[in-house]
Amino acid sequence: MKLIDLSSEQFEKELSQQGVLLLDVRTREEYEEKHLSNALLIPVDELPQRLNELAPYRDHSILIYCKAGVRSFYAGIFLLEQGFDSVSHLQPGILGWIGAGKEVHYG
Repeated sequence: MKLIDLSSEQFEKELSQQGVLLLDVRTREEYEEKHLSNALLIPVDELPQRLNELAPYRDHSILIYCKAGVRSFYAGIFLLEQGFDSVSHLQPGILGWIGAGKEVHYG
């Protein structure tokens, strides 16, 4: 399996699909400042210890984002190594998402 890099437009299209998990791998502080609607927060450094929370999504599409695409890339590679089938990440991160004029939730 290969990690799929998505642009903001592609990411938004994938979010509209049924059964997709949106995963935010930033810190709690970053999440509380701004985040995408319905995102599950698991900071990248907690991912190995909290992998069991993602078990129900092993056969579903998982969309990952972070601030600029680096942490989501490493989280995506980790999930693929753990046997998850369909993993994509927002290549420009939430900064690129905001730059593309997409909606975020503040607070």
